[in-house]
Amino acid sequence: MSLTYLVSGANRGIGLGLVTALAGRPNTTVFAGARNPAAATDLNALAAKHPNNLHVLKLVSGDKPGNLAAVEEIRKKAGKLDVVIANAGIGDFFASTLEMKPEEMTRHFDVNVNGTLVLFQATYPLLKESPVRKFVPIGSLVGSVSIGSQFPARMLAYGASKAALHYLTRKIYQEHPDLSEYCFRCYSSTHSNAPPSCLRRQPGRRCRDRHGHAHLRGRAWHEGHDPHQRRGLRQRDAQHHRRRDPRVSRRRVR
Repeated sequence: MSLTYLVSGANRGIGLGLVTALAGRPNTTVFAGARNPAAATDLNALAAKHPNNLHVLKLVSGDKPGNLAAVEEIRKKAGKLDVVIANAGIGDFFASTLEMKPEEMTRHFDVNVNGTLVLFQATYPLLKESPVRKFVPIGSLVGSVSIGSQFPARMLAYGASKAALHYLTRKIYQEHPDLSEYCFRCYSSTHSNAPPSCLRRQPGRRCRDRHGHAHLRGRAWHEGHDPHQRRGLRQRDAQHHRRRDPRVSRRRVR
């Protein structure tokens, strides 16, 4: 069975990594969304290696006409859409609650929450024609209500917007049971002395440079149906890292 994917924010980081992996699969067509395709050097180089199954699209978070136009292009080229990975997001302003600028909160919500909402609204009509029909937002454990606030990094705008994204994702699946499964997952940890891979990219690198990354080791979060599974993953990952890194406090995982 052939599958058609759309990945937003595909010009770098997680998005580029996902597109790289998907483009190498057989019977797979990938549409990679980027705000400025002409400047997406790495993505365009990858597309040149996969000219038959990787297509670069202009896709701007929150731009409803632009999102609808991108979906129409997918319809013309592939005739279907099976999986949407809503990866586009920002996290580039770090401040405490007293220092946070309201306009920065708004900007993060516009991209991380409204951008995902607009993408879902634009893609759902084509998604529902597929027997697979998966809509997959990329969340973050920084947006976890239970453990996100424990991060010493001042990621207020990013964390609050990701918490809102988590709620939006649950509502999407609650209101649309025809979607094949609840596919939302966030996981961040490392099994080595290197920082998590997300911290080697923007915006994680900026956070790491300001606040260090030792406090991020041993953190894991999995969002799914089973609360026991989520708790088990957090505890298992934390135990592993406490054995490897004495700087990780036992009090950080509850």
